[in-house]
Amino acid sequence: SWWYFARAIGVPVRLRAACLRDCRETPTVARLREYLATEYPRGECLVLTGPTGVGKSWAAVAALRAASDTETRTESRRFWYFPALCGALLNPETRSESLEQAKTTRFVVLDDFGVEYVKDGGLIEAFLDEIIWTREANILPTIITTNLDARALKTRLPARLVDRLRGSWGHVFECPGESLR
Repeated sequence: SWWYFARAIGVPVRLRAACLRDCRETPTVARLREYLATEYPRGECLVLTGPTGVGKSWAAVAALRAASDTETRTESRRFWYFPALCGALLNPETRSESLEQAKTTRFVVLDDFGVEYVKDGGLIEAFLDEIIWTREANILPTIITTNLDARALKTRLPARLVDRLRGSWGHVFECPGESLR
């Protein structure tokens, strides 16, 4: 069932009920539907930016669920709370497996990008570059959620990553609205 699958791929309990069927049609949900119909099949990336509570994480999990309806192997999907992924990448015991999963899992959600500490030119920046480069090069669908706006992303990330996330592989969507919490 979805609940078992969701746990196995890293989806937190509070988001496991996320589903695109019979849900409130917000601009974020509408954009995720469009992503699933057009960009997801082409292996592209969608960056959902915006304030807290507008449904970015919920919609990203709903997209994972919708894509998972036809694919039930856990190695085909992965939800990562980005600060936890950074912790796993900094831990020598979990680094290799975490990096490999982040780079090669068919469909990945990187949730809450931007709340972690990243030192310019540091190890996390190098791993993020490797993850994004590999996912783009292998045409793997990816969703990134962040509270940073497009301008803050430009100052936070190296120019080469911003270019990948805003180019032909990546698309940035500013999620409007008030908090749904």
